[in-house]
Amino acid sequence: MIRILPEEVVNRIAAGEVVERPMSVVKELVENSLDAGATRIVVEVASGGKKLIKVVDNGCGIPPSELPLAFARHGTSKISSARDLEEISTLGFRGEALPSIASVAKVTVTTRQQGAGEGTSLQIQGGSLGELEVRGAPFGTTIIVEDLFYNTPARRKFLKTDATESLRITHTLMAIALANPHVSFTLIADGRETFSTTGTGSLKEAVARLFNPRLAQNCLPVEWDEGWVKITGLIGSPETARSTRQQQFWALGSRPIDSALLKSALDRAYDTYLPRGQYPFCALTLHLEPHLVDVNVHPAKREVRFREEQEIYRAVVHALRDALTKIAPKDLEVKEEPKPQPEYKPREFSFLSVGETQSVYKTAARAVQVLPKEEEEELPKPHVEEKPPEAAGWPEGLVVLGQAENLYIIAAGSDGLYLVDQHAAHERIRYEELQRQEEKHPSQLLLVPQKIDLGVSQTKALHQVQEELAQMGFVWEDFGSGSVLLRAVPVGLQSDPEEVLSDFADWVLSSEFKGATPWRRRAKVLATMACHSAVRAGAKLSPQAMAEIVEKLGQCQVPRSCPHGRPTMLKLSWSEVNRHFQR
Repeated sequence: MIRILPEEVVNRIAAGEVVERPMSVVKELVENSLDAGATRIVVEVASGGKKLIKVVDNGCGIPPSELPLAFARHGTSKISSARDLEEISTLGFRGEALPSIASVAKVTVTTRQQGAGEGTSLQIQGGSLGELEVRGAPFGTTIIVEDLFYNTPARRKFLKTDATESLRITHTLMAIALANPHVSFTLIADGRETFSTTGTGSLKEAVARLFNPRLAQNCLPVEWDEGWVKITGLIGSPETARSTRQQQFWALGSRPIDSALLKSALDRAYDTYLPRGQYPFCALTLHLEPHLVDVNVHPAKREVRFREEQEIYRAVVHALRDALTKIAPKDLEVKEEPKPQPEYKPREFSFLSVGETQSVYKTAARAVQVLPKEEEEELPKPHVEEKPPEAAGWPEGLVVLGQAENLYIIAAGSDGLYLVDQHAAHERIRYEELQRQEEKHPSQLLLVPQKIDLGVSQTKALHQVQEELAQMGFVWEDFGSGSVLLRAVPVGLQSDPEEVLSDFADWVLSSEFKGATPWRRRAKVLATMACHSAVRAGAKLSPQAMAEIVEKLGQCQVPRSCPHGRPTMLKLSWSEVNRHFQR
């Protein structure tokens, strides 16, 4: 039997397409604020947006007579005919966001038009509209969304942790802020300000506030105009590249978008500047005539379809390569041919005495919720692999012959020739040293706490693994505005803690982090520390340093691979050599 679904069911189905999670609500409400001409937008969330989402703007407001229409399905002031869909210039246009949100949450909207003497308020619960009320209010609109999915518990159950949902909101609002540097954005999560931009119109200033001043200083401006397409924004110099795409932001006008085509063009532009697996920062905006793009291809409007894909691809590649050519030649030389490094020395820290350490550590540790002793003992300990047969049969008496390309150590033994990757080998050595050190003295307080600027997203990511980092020896607290105050580091750390924490945060933000066990997280921290403290590819080594690496590699539990799984050496047996020379 075919029947017409009730309006309540229809709205909830629509909500399933438009309102996937709290981040979706924030995105839709902020887009409405931008369409209303707001120059200042404040977003406040609690419990990852599950409990509360509040968006306050200073836009034009909504006329009292039209306020109920704003919550009617497909009620919109932004289009009036099918032809308008071909030239959409606003962020929202379907009229689905507000009714969809109101069908799965408790919503209160208060609005006051510019010049009006008073404001109007309306409450909606589960799609049911209350009565209009007159009340005092600032110019603009305030929308409060409480108890998201309270009437659809199955949807609520599948939401992630508060920290994860909050991180998604942060990343979404950052993308919108970068696409609209002329608007001031403030994000408050659980009573604390996460970030704030000034709205001066300076993209570089927005990058400095959302990430850190160092990244902003190492960005290259992009200005490309072919008439029909204009590309503007900032791209990171090669040395600022990361191991994930988390710091890549694209916009079409003032709309953040996701596009495989644009990502591919970015990779193509950097293909001679970066090694595989490294991704540059970008905050780029495309300006196109509305008829050249279709934004109505995705329920959440995340993806767009370009009508001239090949020409867009070409224009982006040319625009970025034009910007990259402005890098000083010496900068490229440093990236392509790393400078030789001196003999590695342990990083020097100012440490407290043992008595002072025990006293101050108790104070610093309050910054994190460290697991109780009995619970900590139940976690898997870092795994020390049994020495495999191949390690037991490690060739004795290897003689170091020299170094090739400042990359490989050449050694000879009774069974053949060996090429040893100096970075991978030293990384394996440092990894196992750190494993042993962790079991003895995991942490040492710094005499002077170190302020580290990581950026908003990375700091949020580290909050998800603060317990694991504390157990590994990193004790830190949030310093606000994307910075952390580092109070303690693992004993034996020979690398820059900022690089270690930044790389680990990138991993937390990647898909690889999902489902990682506590042991896997600990191993990742150790591997990151080992990587940053190992000798680099391109470093010229003394004969003594090469001999020491070869000797210590032979003493490792797993000498044939680095902690990331790359081989440490290549063996060419004497029989293979003789066969090649037809002996």
